[in-house]
Amino acid sequence: MRQWVGPIGFLGSAASLVFWLVVPYVGAGADLSRTGEALCVVFAVLSAAGLVGAAMAGTSSRLAPALLALAIVPAIGALLVPGVLVSVATLLALRPLEAPAAARRQVGGEK
Repeated sequence: MRQWVGPIGFLGSAASLVFWLVVPYVGAGADLSRTGEALCVVFAVLSAAGLVGAAMAGTSSRLAPALLALAIVPAIGALLVPGVLVSVATLLALRPLEAPAAARRQVGGEK
């Protein structure tokens, strides 16, 4: 299993790097605040460190695992961010279905 660490780490870090370099700046959500931009840059740098760690996986016994461990943070973020956004979008889409009934109760005086 140890021989798969390099290729799997490289693919995961590369996917995370592409996510943090492309996705936040594309589409309707492209208006990022300074904090959002800084977070994306930090996650992209951590993903790049994972690429370096994956490239060194066969030669270094201490540095490569440390760099690959750093790459776990943005990879988890790349997995969780879309899931959280889909959950929030679903909740926002369901909210208008409840609003007319609440508005009728307030306007009509029903309880």
